[in-house]
Amino acid sequence: MPRLITAFAIAPLAPLVPAVLAFMAGLISKNDIGFLVFAAISYGYPAMILFGIPLFIASRRRRWLMLWQIVLGGAIIGGVVPGLILGTLVYLSAGVSGNALRAVLSFVVLGAVWGGLSGWVFWLIAVRGRRGGPVEAT
Repeated sequence: MPRLITAFAIAPLAPLVPAVLAFMAGLISKNDIGFLVFAAISYGYPAMILFGIPLFIASRRRRWLMLWQIVLGGAIIGGVVPGLILGTLVYLSAGVSGNALRAVLSFVVLGAVWGGLSGWVFWLIAVRGRRGGPVEAT
């Protein structure tokens, strides 16, 4: 159980590691890091609580705990949530335009990558890292 709690606590922050490395290499700015930290806290954790935990419980019951299954689930959650939120905001405020759709799509792709990376880290901690084997359904 402590590994599971640790995995849920750390996984949404996992994409910050490559971002910090990119910052140290001079590829992104301090403002970009600030935005990513804000996104992890304001988007990553709520998405994990609302969708990630229920998806993990369902996956555990079905014994869908292979790496690709967890990464795919994280990528789907990571892409769908910003697509719905930003797509709705764009539609309600500016209407549908090519530039707005490209902006939403870029956040969907970024969210899917972020979610997939978070799923990978979650799998490493919660599933693969267990000494007693995979997390069993209770």
